[in-house]
Amino acid sequence: MPRPLPDVDALPRTLERHTLKPDTLAVAFENGTVLVTRDEGRTWRDTGRGLPRGEAKRLAFGPTDNRLYAFIEGAGLYWIELPPDENE
Repeated sequence: MPRPLPDVDALPRTLERHTLKPDTLAVAFENGTVLVTRDEGRTWRDTGRGLPRGEAKRLAFGPTDNRLYAFIEGAGLYWIELPPDENE
């Protein structure tokens, strides 16, 4: 079932699906906002707090840890420790 992205005052730039947890997605917007869903888009959490200011050009979920990696334009590679999934 298609679901709209949350209302963010910016264009989405990159989307990543977790290869081991297909219900988990992350989307980065041009204003630096990074949102994560663990239920195929029913609910979203802002996880980009703490990242340097700038657009995330690439996102990747860690295969063996609970991290989301983000390549930030002009700043380099950073990671976000994601909160535990209630289903784990």
